[in-house]
Amino acid sequence: MKNFFLLIITIFAINSIFSQENYVGYWQREDNSIYEVKNNQAILVKVGRVLKRGNFKIGDLKIKNIVVENGIIRGYRRVNTYDGNLLGWQKIRIVKRNNVANIIDDVTGKVLTSLRRINKKEALQIQNIVPKKLLGEWKRVNDGSIYSFEGDVAVIKRIGFQLERGKFHNNQIKIRNINQIGNESYSAQDRLNNKEGDLLLWNNVVINVENENLIIHSKRSNRVQKFHRVIAEDNKLLVAKENNVIRTDNEASVAVVADVDVNIPINNSVKSNTFALIIGNEDYSSFQIDLDNEVNVDFAANDAKIFKEYVVKTLGVPQKNVILITNATYGQMMQGISKLNKLSEISEGEAELIFYYAGHGLPDEITKEAYIMPVDISGSNVTSGIKIDDVYKKLLEFPNKKVTVFLDACFSGGARNQGLIAMRGVKIRPKENALFGNLVVFTSSSGNESSATLKEKQHGLFTYYLLKKLQETKGNISYKELADFLNHKIKLESVLINNKEQTPQTNVSPDVKDVWENWKFN
Repeated sequence: MKNFFLLIITIFAINSIFSQENYVGYWQREDNSIYEVKNNQAILVKVGRVLKRGNFKIGDLKIKNIVVENGIIRGYRRVNTYDGNLLGWQKIRIVKRNNVANIIDDVTGKVLTSLRRINKKEALQIQNIVPKKLLGEWKRVNDGSIYSFEGDVAVIKRIGFQLERGKFHNNQIKIRNINQIGNESYSAQDRLNNKEGDLLLWNNVVINVENENLIIHSKRSNRVQKFHRVIAEDNKLLVAKENNVIRTDNEASVAVVADVDVNIPINNSVKSNTFALIIGNEDYSSFQIDLDNEVNVDFAANDAKIFKEYVVKTLGVPQKNVILITNATYGQMMQGISKLNKLSEISEGEAELIFYYAGHGLPDEITKEAYIMPVDISGSNVTSGIKIDDVYKKLLEFPNKKVTVFLDACFSGGARNQGLIAMRGVKIRPKENALFGNLVVFTSSSGNESSATLKEKQHGLFTYYLLKKLQETKGNISYKELADFLNHKIKLESVLINNKEQTPQTNVSPDVKDVWENWKFN
C-alpha cells in the first residue's frame, strides 16, 4: 500500500512538472547531441556521433507534438535513414526524474536514449559557441523588404511586394523564436500568410550570417531568402548597400523612382475586350539553392509592375483584365498562359491580347529553339522551360483581333548581368520562329546579343524606352512608329552606356504584313 501511494505521488509530481513546461530548455544526449526543447518540440542544436549516422543536421526537428496525457508525457521522435531521409515518426513517452529524462518506445517500453538537463551556458560551451544576439536591420534582396532583428524576434520595418501578397503590415512579427545554434547560425520560425493576411503556418528555418549577408533557409523546401545588412549611422542615416545610396531614416523606405514610374498618362477610354498577361522573372536564386545573386535578372520585377501600370492607365485595359506575376514558377506561368487562352476562346474573335515577359531566355543547344525560363527551372534543363513557340500557339489558338508580344529577354544564353548557365562561354543564335495569325512581336535584342539594363532608372534598357515612348505619346502611337523609335534609340544608347550592341527587333506574322504598321495602341 505504501508503494502504491508513492507511485500515485510520483505520477502526480510528473504531471505537475510537465504541465508547467518544466522540460523547456537544453538537454544533452549520451552521444553529446543537444536538444533545445520548447513549444512542444525538440530541435537539434548539436549533432553527436549517433545522430550523424542518420545525417541529421543542426536545426532539424527531432521530437514533435510533446503533450501530457493523463500524467504521461508523449511525443513523436524522428527516425532517419542513413542518407538523411525521413524513415518515420516513432511514438514515444518521456519519463523524467530530477535532471534526467528517458526516451521510451511507447509500444515496447524499451529505453531508447537518456537525456541530461544542462543550462544554456553549458550548451554553448559544449558547442564552442560565443553567445551573440542577432540584431540590426536587414534588407531582403529580391523585394526590398526590411526586417529589424531584435534578439528573439524580427519585425517588419518596410514592406516589399512579396510581403504585400500576404498582407503583412509594419511592426508585425515576421520571425520568432530566434535561438543561437552556432557562432553565426540561428534556428527560428518564419511566419507565412495566405493571400487574405491570415496565418498559414510558422515555418521552421535556419538563419546563417555571413559578413554583411544574412541567409534564411527553409526546413520545408529548398527556398532561400537573402538579405543585406542596413547600417545605421548616428541613428539618422541608413546606407542601402546595393544601391550605394545614402538616405535619411525617413527616406529609407523610398525606392529609386525613375521618370517613367511617375506621371503615367491616363486614358479614359476602356478596352473591355483587351486582356494582358505580364510576367517579370527577376529572382532565380531564391528558388534554386545552387545559384548566386548574379544570375538574377536585375529590375525585371519592376519592369513588369510599371508596364502593368501603363497597360491599365495609358492603354485603358481594365484592372481585372490584367494578370501580373512576378518571379513566376513554371506552374504559375502555365496557369497565366492558359487563362489568357481561355479568355481568347470565350471572346469569340473580339479579343486583343498583350503578352509581356522580362526574365531569362535560353536556347536549346541542339534544336536552337527559344525558351522563356520560370524561376524554378534550372538553366541546365532548358527544355523544362516554356518554349516561346508554344506560347505563340496558345495565344493564337482561337481567332483574335490582334496579339502583341513584348519580350525583354535575350535567347542567346546571355543576360542582363550573368546568364542562367554561367559556364556557357559561347552564345547561341536562337532559331527564328515562324509566326502566323494577327501577331506582332517586339523583342529587346537580336541573334546572339544580350539585353542590358539602365541601372540609374532601375529598368531594362528595352522596357525603359518602351515605357518612355508610351509616356511621351500618351499611347497615341502606331506600331511602326514604336518599332522605329525602339530600334534607333536602343541601338544608340546601348553603345553609349554599355559599350555593346543591342538591336531590338519587330517580328511580324505574314498574315498582317500589309496592315500592322498602322495598328495603334490607343
